[in-house]
Amino acid sequence: MGDWDQVRLLSLGDNDLSRSPLIWMRFDARVLAFGVSSVATTEDGALDWRPVSGPYDPRRCWLLDAKRAWFAAPADGELTPLRQVWPVLEDAPAQAAVAGVGLTAWHATHGYCPTCGIATSIEDGGWVRLCHSCGQQQFPRIDPAVIVALTDDDDRLLLGAQPTWGKRRSVFAGFVMGGESLEQAVHREVREETGLTVADITYYGSQPWPFPRSLMVAFTARVHDPGALRVDGREIVQAAWLTRDEVRQEWQAGEIDPPPPMSIAYRLIMSWLGD
Repeated sequence: MGDWDQVRLLSLGDNDLSRSPLIWMRFDARVLAFGVSSVATTEDGALDWRPVSGPYDPRRCWLLDAKRAWFAAPADGELTPLRQVWPVLEDAPAQAAVAGVGLTAWHATHGYCPTCGIATSIEDGGWVRLCHSCGQQQFPRIDPAVIVALTDDDDRLLLGAQPTWGKRRSVFAGFVMGGESLEQAVHREVREETGLTVADITYYGSQPWPFPRSLMVAFTARVHDPGALRVDGREIVQAAWLTRDEVRQEWQAGEIDPPPPMSIAYRLIMSWLGD
């Protein structure tokens, strides 16, 4: 897969979402079934796009890509976890799958107006929920999070582990709190989880992460006092500074596992490795 910042994102900006019923009627329109964290696939692992059928139903027909006439529809039954299929998808199908899971999770949990409590209706191809009582419009929720690759003056990388990760090792991440800038969130998360002070924070890239609705904003940063490392023991239970040769050797030996290959955490590590 290419870098997310090089991917042509959803073809929604060039199209009026109110045209979704007309796009549904196109001969090449296709629909894909989703769960809140899963997607329909064929026996060979490809996305199971089906020709649309029946009239357009805004409650169950959500536009993913206007140019390609791709739609999402909620479904029960046997679906494939997105985490499993994502790494093998090309850019455009992966983007559609990520958006479909995000929309499905949002609609499943945000059916009522947060202002007056009245049930809302789905508008604009699935991207708006409208309250006809008070007029409030609700849009898909996005929770920003920062993720940062920390290196020291010897260019070693700090990799840590959460309690449930087993052998997986990764860089450090956390949600942005209200009133924080992204850079402030990096300082706070690193300090809370590792006791370290960072410098030279540099933006790296971003990635949607629909589990259920995060936007991961990635950075690199430098630590001038690596010996001050003290993990918090709750969110992070292990952490160690590693050279490139040590990371490669431990991966190859199976002593530690990398993050999922579709994640921006993996890209941060691979960028540092130079691979």
